[in-house]
Amino acid sequence: MQSQGVLTLVLEDSARRRSTSTLTAELWTTPVTPAMQAGREIEQRFEQEAARAMRAEFARRVPVELRELADSLFAQALSAADRAALFDVERDLANITGQPVRTTLRWDVRGQACGGSGFGLGPLTAGASAPLFAITHELRRYEVAPVRDSSFYLPTHYRQRRK
Repeated sequence: MQSQGVLTLVLEDSARRRSTSTLTAELWTTPVTPAMQAGREIEQRFEQEAARAMRAEFARRVPVELRELADSLFAQALSAADRAALFDVERDLANITGQPVRTTLRWDVRGQACGGSGFGLGPLTAGASAPLFAITHELRRYEVAPVRDSSFYLPTHYRQRRK
């Protein structure tokens, strides 16, 4: 099954110049098999633990006041309709079913807002025909199988941090 989503954000500066940022996502999925479901459960547990650790580290390093200021600026920059549209994107993504097997993300930025710099990206966006970035991820093999520890080698400069 193929799904495609496009998120477009138009910014206008005080000189009434506009910049348009377009994020396009194309997603191909396949029905989930029992083996894939088992793999997904392992991935989800890992992602939940990793997210919990990252939130704790973020909260430790970033002052609460800075987080509140960023949230406030974000809330002021978007209208109620814009915020609702962003939340609709999350809901729409949750409705996509199946195992992703190919994902393509593309971000295009065009325009002259903020002195022709797009979103502070300077000459990268001034009349450029190429996207700011394009990434394709393709899943070619999916299995749950034992893996030898020797398959995972960390760089020699990595050290274990003791608490």
